[in-house]
Amino acid sequence: MGKGIWIFLAIFVFLLIFLIIGAAIYLNKLPSFLDFLKPTEPEIVQIQMNYTSFELLSKDSNNIKIATDYMLIGNNTIIAGGQIPTDKLEIYNLVDANITYTLITHSKDYYLEAVTCDSSTSKCQTNNMEIASPTVNIEKKSDNLYAIKLKSARGIIRQPAICFAWTSNILYVRTSYIRIDEPREVRRNYDICYLLETVTQDKEFDIEVVFFSEVNNDKVDIILLDKVRYVNDNGIILDNYFRDGEDIGMENIKTSISFQ
Repeated sequence: MGKGIWIFLAIFVFLLIFLIIGAAIYLNKLPSFLDFLKPTEPEIVQIQMNYTSFELLSKDSNNIKIATDYMLIGNNTIIAGGQIPTDKLEIYNLVDANITYTLITHSKDYYLEAVTCDSSTSKCQTNNMEIASPTVNIEKKSDNLYAIKLKSARGIIRQPAICFAWTSNILYVRTSYIRIDEPREVRRNYDICYLLETVTQDKEFDIEVVFFSEVNNDKVDIILLDKVRYVNDNGIILDNYFRDGEDIGMENIKTSISFQ
């Protein structure tokens, strides 16, 4: 009897071990119930970003490095800004091979310029034209004809406009240049404006002044303006004679012709 019990216990233990091992093998082939409760982890994709760099610089018409304020635009977003100095390098280190950049530079002495650059170049450079500080002299050539002479030691006048206002005894003032409706900021004070060519050296042109009747303390007021490029708050380059009513670029020149 005692021997039978031990045989029974041995068989029972053997079967229990067999069942445990079989259950363990079976369960390992099925996903655990807890796995369904775990959130699915997102797949991590490794993106290789290859950045390079280029030097930012500005030079004048003599190929001499100049100090300017700059703005760097990529993907229609301003991504960098500051000043380009003359005594050290200004490097932008996050140049993406997939982006074309626009470098915009300017200063109080140089007109704004813009250039596009990409990762294929080691330098991103603008060539800025110096703003002229001209003098205006007027000489009489005949009864109704006057010569306006612009002189400047250096620099240019970008897309200049010249406007005239006159007293009531004068019929008109005209030149051979194209009449324009801008700049609107001065049109309320001047009768007519003309667009000149960009002045890159000393320039002389004639104006004709025609009277209704005899001269009687008459006068022609003259203003010379330049058209400039500037960047608005959205990083867009605009062309105008004024920026939000403010004179920028060359200081406007005012003079007059008096007739006694």
